[in-house]
Amino acid sequence: MAEREKTGYGKVRLRKHLKAKYSLIIKEDVVGKILKRNPVRKQSYRRPPESKPLYNYEALPPFEDGHIDTKHIDDFGALRKMVFNLRRYNLPLYRWTYVCAKTKTRFPAYSYSLDSPYGRLFLGLVITWLGACGVKTEMTFQGDNGPE
Repeated sequence: MAEREKTGYGKVRLRKHLKAKYSLIIKEDVVGKILKRNPVRKQSYRRPPESKPLYNYEALPPFEDGHIDTKHIDDFGALRKMVFNLRRYNLPLYRWTYVCAKTKTRFPAYSYSLDSPYGRLFLGLVITWLGACGVKTEMTFQGDNGPE
C-alpha cells in the first residue's frame, strides 16, 4: 500500500512497478483486490465556484465588441438532404457570421469561397449597416483563430 500511496498507480501499473522494483510476481487481479480492500483517496482539487465572464456586459456598449466566425456548411451533419441541395443548385458553401458580444445580435452572410476579400466585404457590410442604424461606437472584431 505504501507504493500505491507514493506512486498513485492503478492495478496494472502497480503490478509492473512491483515486479520491476522488488521482483514480486503478483497477478493483476490480486493487486486489484488488495487495492479494493484498502482504498486510497485521491487528492481532490477545489474548483473556483463560477467562471468569470469574458466581457463586463454592464459596462460594454452595444456593438463595440463582436466575434466573427466562418462555417463550412458541408460540416453540418444534421443537414444531409440540404447539403446535397447545396451542390445540386450551386448554392454558397460558406457562412460568415458576426455576433455582438452584448446584444447577441447575429449578422449572417454566405459566400462561395473563404477568401479575405469576402471577409473584408462582409465586415464593411456590417459596419455600414450599423452606421446606417445610428451606431457610432468604435468596433473591435475578434476571431477564433479559424480561417477567417
